[in-house]
Amino acid sequence: MSRVEPELLRAKLYPAIADELVPRPRLLEKLDQWRRQPLILVSAPAGYGKTTLLSVWLDTLDWPGIWLTLDEHD
Repeated sequence: MSRVEPELLRAKLYPAIADELVPRPRLLEKLDQWRRQPLILVSAPAGYGKTTLLSVWLDTLDWPGIWLTLDEHD
């Protein structure tokens, strides 16, 4: 098994957050409504703020969350 570089591991486990955030209260409310579901799929084109939305949402929860980024090599 090959050694994973720390930068790559950090990128897969911790989302990159934009410096300037666009408030998305309606989407955060929707995520809160669905939080008891076994899986939530968030789908949108690149650059639409999926990572930022989910990162902000995970920070507001009173229970632990996990972030894992997958790509075609995983």
